Amino acid sequence: MITSGGTTTLGLYDFKIGIEQFGQTGYWVQKANGYPINKRIMLANGDIVKSTISGNMNDPNVDMTGWVNPKSYQDKLNLSIINYVNPKMFGGAGDGITDDTQAIKDCFSFMLANDAIFYDYSESSYLFTSAITVEAPNKTVNIATNCKLVSDTSILHIRGAVAEIGTITTAANKGSISITSSISVNAGDVIAIHNTVNNSFFNNAFTGREYYKDGEFKTVESVSGGVITFTSPLESSYDAALTNKVYKLNPVKCLIDGLSVESHGLGACIISMTHKSEINMKVKNLLNRDNSRFAFQIDRAYDCRITGGEYIKKGVALGGTDYGLAIVNCQDLLATPNYCYGGRHASAVGGAPGLATVPNRRVYIENAKLENDPTSELHVADFHGNTADSHYKNCHIYGRINLSGYSSKSIKNKIYMGVGEVRTPIGYTEVIGGNILSIGDEVLNAGASIYVMSWTTSLNPQFMTEKAVFGLIDITVHANTTLLGIFSMFNTPLDSSYIIDGFNVVGELPASFNRIYNYLAGAEAKKPVYIQATRPNFNITDAVTPISGDGALAGIPKRFYELSGSNANGSWTRLSDGTMICRAKLTATLPITTAVNGGFKSEGIQWIYPKTFVGDAPNIDAMSFDNVSASIRGTSKGSNGANLHSFSNVSLASAGINFDVKAIGRYLS
Repeated sequence: MITSGGTTTLGLYDFKIGIEQFGQTGYWVQKANGYPINKRIMLANGDIVKSTISGNMNDPNVDMTGWVNPKSYQDKLNLSIINYVNPKMFGGAGDGITDDTQAIKDCFSFMLANDAIFYDYSESSYLFTSAITVEAPNKTVNIATNCKLVSDTSILHIRGAVAEIGTITTAANKGSISITSSISVNAGDVIAIHNTVNNSFFNNAFTGREYYKDGEFKTVESVSGGVITFTSPLESSYDAALTNKVYKLNPVKCLIDGLSVESHGLGACIISMTHKSEINMKVKNLLNRDNSRFAFQIDRAYDCRITGGEYIKKGVALGGTDYGLAIVNCQDLLATPNYCYGGRHASAVGGAPGLATVPNRRVYIENAKLENDPTSELHVADFHGNTADSHYKNCHIYGRINLSGYSSKSIKNKIYMGVGEVRTPIGYTEVIGGNILSIGDEVLNAGASIYVMSWTTSLNPQFMTEKAVFGLIDITVHANTTLLGIFSMFNTPLDSSYIIDGFNVVGELPASFNRIYNYLAGAEAKKPVYIQATRPNFNITDAVTPISGDGALAGIPKRFYELSGSNANGSWTRLSDGTMICRAKLTATLPITTAVNGGFKSEGIQWIYPKTFVGDAPNIDAMSFDNVSASIRGTSKGSNGANLHSFSNVSLASAGINFDVKAIGRYLS
């Protein structure tokens, strides 16, 4: 029977004939002459089968020779008409107990061969007991479901492909829109340029990170006479060496909404070599097996989105890495997961060796809740050194954020350090250079940290290959009881600047808080070239030293917040460029009788400055307001005070001396 929609079905009338023909039950019975062709009977399990031969003597309950199940034909016909599939249509049970591995594989195979959609909102759990690898170069994997794929240790891996197709034959500079190569590509193709040996941007000195190499994904706009023009300029320079290889990406496009994957081995799910994907999944790896590494890994992804979902890797595994969300060698990726948890790192942006493993560029992780196991004492939100122009933004981060690579940023994040956590809330390790910034972050719980931002150790700066600016912009810190200052500085191998512009400490300042910056030389030779701290938004007093260790930073340009005050010795004003002016009004009644240079001078009038100067003794300037002093001059001066004298043209046994005095020097070296 043909329905109004054009689908062939087994008609109710045919079923009735089967029952009337072969008895009240319609079940198979042995007949002397067998069953004629096209006759239908019912099996013991309720299925209807049809004879395909005359005189059919076979019992279809045990031997289907000469019989066919029209329902199987019906299913296959439906599959060729509809545009969706699920594992149950291929024999899957979906109960989380029955092994559905083959049904899942068959489902994906049919789906790719027929451009179908994995569509299943039955809330089923499909068990797989061996790895499921979905090879889908230049295909779309479209999944809409609320179902779960579950396994003990096996991985679901959806991947495209990549192939080496040649090298750059003529040197190409950063900013160029094209390369020259004999490769065969077409407009719209995606390629990867990957320097497999040398490195023009990232530091080769990373021990254990030798795969940090230069490269980038590009989209081909046009091809003419061996010149391949791209839709955007090159981001690095490449010579004509054979090491500058070109790969063609044959990506999988993943449109995944609602799929859950749970497995507890090396990892649960990987998506590789993908372009223009949009992914919303729940991926979990919960049992903390030895050497387990991640819940979800996405690698060699170009212009993709992770929109929502949860990515959870529990435990600190022996020999493992324990990432909830691992983003590996990706470019132009926006991730907005709802929640990430990793035993060591909730999320990490890093790299691995392999073909077309370009640096991470413009990886943005936003609007996520990120947590890890505090006992791991590692970063919750992590960037590795092969990352450029990337950020975490508007996230709730329960632990430390680590800024590494080139121009990585933390923007408007809420940071909550664990109780007793001594590391700084914002840190950096594998820095290459550029602008390493925290912008608008709020540290709601600083744990037991003594600074807000710092290098992890004094050895980390060795990896820098470009100048760097380290900055805290509009930072807010809720005070703990251990805070010493805001920023800890070390020397670097190249020029570096440290900037705080807009900073607020909420709550009562602990007695320990006595500096803004702390400076130690560390392992490298080059001191900072510029230091700034401006726009404090809390009541900061002169008890707080701008830079602890400033004596070793003489002559380095500095700019700081202005501050003023007074005490019994006079008033003082600290200017933004490090200059300090001290003032006092002094009076004394003294004899002016000591002959000197044709005139007379008084006994010494000691002035202790209201604030101590650093470096060279300050310049002294005084103005007399009495009727006896021709001038007021200092005969000795130091960083703490000066000895002043009144000079007169005549000798006076007793004189009322009255003058204003000003000292101008430095409070910063």
